Amino acid sequence: MNSKELTSLLARIAGGSEDAFSELYDRTSPVVFGLAMRILGEAATAEEACHDTYLQVHRQAGSFDPARGGPLTWILTIARTRALDRRRRLTHVRSRERSYDLLEDDSVGPDLTLAENELAERRRLVRTALEKVSPEEREALGHAFYLGLSHREIADRLKIPLGTIKSRIRSGMTKLRQSLRPLEAWC
Repeated sequence: MNSKELTSLLARIAGGSEDAFSELYDRTSPVVFGLAMRILGEAATAEEACHDTYLQVHRQAGSFDPARGGPLTWILTIARTRALDRRRRLTHVRSRERSYDLLEDDSVGPDLTLAENELAERRRLVRTALEKVSPEEREALGHAFYLGLSHREIADRLKIPLGTIKSRIRSGMTKLRQSLRPLEAWC
């Protein structure tokens, strides 16, 4: 497909044509998916990035300016940005998950340095404090702080009303704050 045809499709999409959008998707999605796969390396995540890309193309088709570049370049720039955003988000979530896993390790012993023993003791205190909050509060807190999800994302993931999630996080944080007062001396 040449640039002129893609430009025409984008203009029709901006005018509200769903047929033009379907045609644009059919003609460009293999290239968009290929780029997302190269960046993300996982088919499911690449598909999500493609979905995000075409949502943005649909919303912003009217902002395409052929004087600034070709239509395929414009679409691939959006795809690259969406894929990189997903990769950053995944890296952040995985980093939070590893941090959460560190709470499980509370090894204290003579072979460890003083700093390592202090860190292990802090982990033990945090884990003990987490045991004092309800399982529901702990689940909401874990999703918020270790997975980096927003209140809305947690509510959607757990299929629980947003207000309930906010209440659980607030009450859990209050209990944690009270339980973790001994850590204030270390901070």
